[in-house]
Order: sequence, then structure tokens, then C-alpha cells
Amino acid sequence: MNYNYDPEYLFSPTNGQAKHERDIIEKYFPTNYTSFKANRITQAGKLGRLIITAKDNGSMLRTNIWDQMLYLDQVILVL
Repeated sequence: MNYNYDPEYLFSPTNGQAKHERDIIEKYFPTNYTSFKANRITQAGKLGRLIITAKDNGSMLRTNIWDQMLYLDQVILVL
């Protein structure tokens, strides 16, 4: 037996109004990944969020911490 955990498949009709409206949104407002905002995503996909804190619980607005976060961002983008 194959399980499907996709809530859109499980709880919305195949030809539902919401899917039609999403298609229109995606047609006229395609996702711009250069200035991506997660709260504007129209479909669930490969998306992750990280909560990053300094090991010493200090400010994240330090140059060395900021450099490490930028490095982590580049590593994630390559994956």
C-alpha cells in the first residue's frame, strides 16, 4: 500500500477553485528566487527554515557570526 501524505491531494478537489486561483497567481506572479520570501510561497516544496543562535548566546550582529551565517547560506544554496 502506498501512502500519500500530501494535504492538498488528500483534502482538496482535483478541479477545486483554490487550485485554479493558484495557477493564475503563479502565471502572473512567478516565484522570484533571487528575492525569495517564504510567506509568499504558493505550493509546498523543498523549503527549510533555520533558527541560528550564537554558541555564547551573545548578539548575532557580530562580524564573525555574520560571516559564518553567510557561509552557511552559501553551503545550503549549493545543496
